[in-house]
Amino acid sequence: MRDGLYRLRFQSPLGWGTGVLHVQDGRLWGGDGGFYFIGTQGQRGNRVTLDVTTHRHSQRPGLETIFGQDEVHVRLIGTPDGDRILCDGTVDEMPGAQFLVELIWLAD
Repeated sequence: MRDGLYRLRFQSPLGWGTGVLHVQDGRLWGGDGGFYFIGTQGQRGNRVTLDVTTHRHSQRPGLETIFGQDEVHVRLIGTPDGDRILCDGTVDEMPGAQFLVELIWLAD
């Protein structure tokens, strides 16, 4: 996974959302309209690993989390394919739930 800015689309059993993610030297941070994400990025062979924690930054009516709670720990693993990475994930606070993320590289 190369450093830079990524568009992300994520989906859980409770819904879907979009945001941005910046990766630099194994660290990552990003967000969407209501939450920010921080974490780390690594490699396992040709697969990318991401460990991310979510935090709410805004309160407003109708702004809900797709996880059912504001702070969760997400673990993702995916294989890069050009500028795109499709990841499968787990959410510690939602055992057994499937979580999907698509990352599209945008810029350095």
